[in-house]
Amino acid sequence: MVKSCFNVLYIDDDEFMLKAASRLLKRLKPNWSITLIQDPTTWREFVASLDSPPDLVMSDLIMPQLRGDMLLEQVSEYYPSSIRALITGDTTVDIDSLTNSWTHFILPKPFSEQDFQQILNCTERLGNSPFTAECRKKLSAIEPLPLLPKVIRQLRVSIEDEQCGCVDCVDIIAQEPSLAAQIIKVANSAYLGFDTKTSSLNNAVSRLGLNIILALATAMVSHRAFKRVSEEQHSEIVGKHQLLAETSVSAAKALAWSPDMQDRIYLVCLLSSIGVLTLLELGYSDVDSTPDCLNLQTGLRDSDVLSAYLLILWGYDLDLAEANLCLSNAATDNDPANWSIPNVAAFAQDLLENKAKGTLDQWRDLLPESQASLAYAILNPVN
Repeated sequence: MVKSCFNVLYIDDDEFMLKAASRLLKRLKPNWSITLIQDPTTWREFVASLDSPPDLVMSDLIMPQLRGDMLLEQVSEYYPSSIRALITGDTTVDIDSLTNSWTHFILPKPFSEQDFQQILNCTERLGNSPFTAECRKKLSAIEPLPLLPKVIRQLRVSIEDEQCGCVDCVDIIAQEPSLAAQIIKVANSAYLGFDTKTSSLNNAVSRLGLNIILALATAMVSHRAFKRVSEEQHSEIVGKHQLLAETSVSAAKALAWSPDMQDRIYLVCLLSSIGVLTLLELGYSDVDSTPDCLNLQTGLRDSDVLSAYLLILWGYDLDLAEANLCLSNAATDNDPANWSIPNVAAFAQDLLENKAKGTLDQWRDLLPESQASLAYAILNPVN
C-alpha cells in the first residue's frame, strides 16, 4: 500500500521562521501532519503525542537551548529511520564539518521552495521504497553519508528551472574542466550511435540531454563526497560503469526501445557506481568478492541497496532506485523482447566480462539465437 500521510517535525526557536516554514509545508503537502516546536528540548514530548514516529525532522542549527546537530543526533538514536535535515543561516560554518551519520540534508537560510520540495519528495519516496525497517536502520547508521556536491545541486536547480536551459547548464559545467571533457567524450561514443564528432560542449550537452548530463555530473563530481577513495579508484569505477551504461544503451537501441528508456538504462547503469564507491569509502576494498559485507537486505547486493538509497536522497525518482535494486537479481534466460532495464544491464555485463576474458565467441555460441543476434548488434552498432 502506498503511504500518503507523513509526520513532519519542524524545530526552530525563531517564531517567524516557524510560521514561514509551516505555511510552506502545508501548501506543499496539505495532507501531511506538521508539528511545530519552538523549544528544542521538548521534541520528544511532541513525538510521544503522535500516532507514529516522525518520518522527517527538520531543525535549525543555532538554538540557545540545544543545537540542531545535537538534536538530530538524539533523533537518530531514538528514531533511526527518520529523515533528518539541518537548517543553518550561519555562513561561517563549514558545511563539510556538519556532515555526519545523523544528518541527511543541510539547507542554508533563507531556504527556497525547491529546497523544501526536494526533501519532502525524498521523504515520500523513501517511505514507499522496498527497504525493510531493519535495512533502513542499518542505512541510517552509516557514517558519514556522502552529501551531494554543490555543483550537482546547482546543476539540478538549473535543469528544474523552466526559465533556464542548456546554456545555463553549459556555464555550470564549464567550471568543471574534467567533467566538460568527459561529456564531450561520451557525446562522441560509438555505442550511443552518433555518426559525427563534436568538440563543442554546447553540442555535447544538446546531444546527450539534461538527464544524462546530470547523471554524468553526479558520477564524475561525486569524488568530492568520498574522502577515502582516491581519484584513480574513482575514475576506474566510474569508467567501468560508464562502459556498462553505453553497452546497455546499444542493446536498448537494438531492441528498439524508446529514447526515454535508453536514457533510463544509461542512468541506472552509470549511477550504480555510487554504491560501489560508498562501500570503498566505508573500507570494503574487495566489493566484488564480498557483495553482502554489510548484509543490508537479504537477497540484495549491498552496493545496489546503497545506490538506491543515496539516489533517492539525492533527488532521483523511486523507479530509478528500484531498477538499481534489481540489478543483481536480473535473469537473462528468456527472450530479450521481454526484458526490462535490469535484464538488459545484466546481459551487457555478461558480454563485457566475456570480452575482457577473451571468451566472447564461446559465450555467444552458447546463447539462444535471439540473444546471439542481440550480442552481435551490440558489438556492431549501426549509426
